[in-house]
Amino acid sequence: LLIIVTKSGTTSETIINGSLFLELLKKYKPRYQEDVVVITEHGSPLEKVAVQEQFALLSLPTTVGGRFSVFTAVGLFPLALLGIDVEQFCK
Repeated sequence: LLIIVTKSGTTSETIINGSLFLELLKKYKPRYQEDVVVITEHGSPLEKVAVQEQFALLSLPTTVGGRFSVFTAVGLFPLALLGIDVEQFCK
C-alpha cells in the first residue's frame, strides 16, 4: 500500500518520492490504483490527481495545522491499518 501524505499537495519531497513508488506500482501491478491512498487537503493539486487516477482519497481539514494532524487521517489511518481502535485512541 502506497500512502501519499501532503497537506498542501505540493510538498516537493513527498511528490517526488510518491511519483517514484507510483511508477514501480504501475510497472508491476496492472490495477495499481487499488494500492494507493492519498491524504491531502480538499482542493489541492494532489487531490485533483487522486480523483483523476481513481486513488482512494482521505481529506485533511484546512483548519488543522501540521503539528496537530496526528488526530486526522494522517495519524489515524495508519493506526487503523495496524488494527488499533482509533475511536478509543481519540478518547
